[in-house]
Formats: sequence, structure tokens, C-alpha cells
Amino acid sequence: KNDTNCGELLLKIKFLPAGVLRVRCVSAKNLRNTMSMTGNESTIRQDPYLVLTIEGQCCSRTKRTHVDQDGGGDPEWNETLSLSLVDQYELKLECYDHDVVSSNDELIGSTVLSLLPAFKRGLVDS
Repeated sequence: KNDTNCGELLLKIKFLPAGVLRVRCVSAKNLRNTMSMTGNESTIRQDPYLVLTIEGQCCSRTKRTHVDQDGGGDPEWNETLSLSLVDQYELKLECYDHDVVSSNDELIGSTVLSLLPAFKRGLVDS
């Protein structure tokens, strides 16, 4: 039996909410037109998709929807994406116009949403 002091151990413990975040990507309305209009074109010809990103100190995760071919300014995805959460508190949403020819997809718009209401209520429907 050894009763001698053999050093110190320093611990820092932090609670991290872990789980799965499910995001139902339904549709969008009146998206910004990224195409240059020529003549009397009244329809927006773009192929939108969404990129969802969660970033934390531990890791980062990204998922994307399918491209709504000729979805224009009012695309529909009706797709559920699941992301594993560890220490992330915000969800970044970016909408892009898929460009088949140049593979340089153009950003239509973006926003960042807090996940804290979802943690508090378990569901956010808006």
C-alpha cells in the first residue's frame, strides 16, 4: 500500500448539450434574383439549395438540401436534414444558386439562428 502524494490532477468539466438536430427544409418565397434580367423576363431562373452549418469549439457539421432545378424565387425542398450536436448553439443557413456551367454557386442570402429556443422548448416551428 502506497500512501504518498504523487502529484496533482487539474480538471475542467463543462456540460455540453448533445443530441440530434432535425431541420425540416420546406420552401422559400421571394428569393433575391441572382440572374441578370434581359428583355421582358418575368420569371427567375435559378436552381436554389440550402446549406446548414453548425460550428462549435469541438467540431463543425454541414449538410445541404437537394437542388430545386428551376425553383426560381419560390423553391420547394420538403427535405429533413439531421445534424449531430455536441457544443453548437447557432445554426447558419445559406441559400445558393447552383450553377451547372461554371460550378461557382452564387450566394442568394444567409442568416444565423440561435438554437437556444429549440433547446428550451424542444421544437421551433417558424
